[in-house]
Amino acid sequence: MTVITPTRRTEWIPALASLRRQGVNIAVVYVDPTEFGAAVEPQSPLDFLFANEIPVYRVKRGQSFNEALQMPLYAGESYRYPAPPAAAAVNADGAFTDGATAAAATPAANGEDAG
Repeated sequence: MTVITPTRRTEWIPALASLRRQGVNIAVVYVDPTEFGAAVEPQSPLDFLFANEIPVYRVKRGQSFNEALQMPLYAGESYRYPAPPAAAAVNADGAFTDGATAAAATPAANGEDAG
């Protein structure tokens, strides 16, 4: 099972951890909201995913999905970066770029608090 999300909420992680313990192969593709203008938070859902040994692939602004899926993050890696000022959209090559259709890639578009 692969979950693709930009959410900062963590309520869904215990359910994934339970599935993982039952033998389901789980991976998370985390579209990092800080890459699209959201404020950096002291604790990220990545911390909870790492604690539950769930593989995480982080998608950064300007990065293609193919590139992001080459190597999962590891708990010791730095994954907090300064947020860029503008939102982004996905171009025909699958890379995130600046654009007016970026709202779908932001936490606010998903009913979440971006800050």
